[in-house]
Amino acid sequence: MDGKDNVTINGNVTLTGLSVGAHSLTVYAWNNAGNIGASQTVNFAVANVTSIVSQSSGPFPKALVIVLVVSAAVVIGGCLVYFKNRKH
Repeated sequence: MDGKDNVTINGNVTLTGLSVGAHSLTVYAWNNAGNIGASQTVNFAVANVTSIVSQSSGPFPKALVIVLVVSAAVVIGGCLVYFKNRKH
């Protein structure tokens, strides 16, 4: 990771304690026959969640969510009635 020495792991691993900023990760694996494979290098960034939250543009738009849910329910209900009453 990040161009440092390889580390051997077994099983699943969760990366914790990563610093804010850009990182890269390449995974190597080998099987019992001695075959070795490598993934492509994955580049990712860890964001400072506190600064993202503080840059929010305002409160969560609850009214918009309610309108979308009600609209979806009306459309789905209309489709159900249409298909139930449609003559074959």
